[in-house]
Amino acid sequence: MIKSIRTDGLVGQIMLLSGENILASRIDTPGLFSKKTCIEKWSFSSGILDRQFCDKGYTVSAALAASVTAGRVVGFASQIHKSIEGQVYAASGRVDVWDIKSGSLIASSADVPHFVSSLQVSSSGEWVMADQTLFQVSTSP
Repeated sequence: MIKSIRTDGLVGQIMLLSGENILASRIDTPGLFSKKTCIEKWSFSSGILDRQFCDKGYTVSAALAASVTAGRVVGFASQIHKSIEGQVYAASGRVDVWDIKSGSLIASSADVPHFVSSLQVSSSGEWVMADQTLFQVSTSP
């Protein structure tokens, strides 16, 4: 049987979770007044949006990773700078880690001066690989 969900925007990378859940990164469509996107957790069984993983003031899109064992979602939160015509001329940001159950942001990296297109997270949730850079996740202040 084929199941689908109906969203109100463009979907980027998708990750299947256990049960009837998926994580989906969004794609920010070009334009001066584009909204900030978040990673979303959807339920196939109900067809509704269950949770969003957002970073205030940043666009969370494209790169996505998760460790269900550790209960963590990882994404790249960027500040995309566009010209009035919608052309992107800069996309720096940081790597964010959220708690998968509460949706709360639990850790962020220092600023990354370039766009991160690929993320991987260890099963323990302690290590994150962002493109070619390895980060250790520390949740202490």
